[in-house]
Amino acid sequence: MKVKLTIEDDSGRTYHGEVVLDSQGSGKTVQRAEPNPKHASPNLKKPTSALKHLHEKGIFKTRRSFGEVEAELEKIECNFPKPSLAKALDRAEFLTRHGTRGSYHWIQRYKPGA
Repeated sequence: MKVKLTIEDDSGRTYHGEVVLDSQGSGKTVQRAEPNPKHASPNLKKPTSALKHLHEKGIFKTRRSFGEVEAELEKIECNFPKPSLAKALDRAEFLTRHGTRGSYHWIQRYKPGA
């Protein structure tokens, strides 16, 4: 029997694969599912691309503090040095900063895809 699988993990990556099932005790091997390149997660090695990913997910619909942004990045397994993340937040064209030194908050200027 041949079974086709499509699995999506928490970060949005999609995996497609086929498994061949035989009757009990046949001893045949099973194939592993491979990631689908069309739905692979974006390259999140830099703070700028990670922030863009969060924006696309709608994280910045409400204002977010620096700590909240760090927490959201930890959820997708992205950990950047604080100075690098702060600079990326300041340079992000799709975000605007409110508050005073030490208590800044960021919110989106426009919706993702606009």
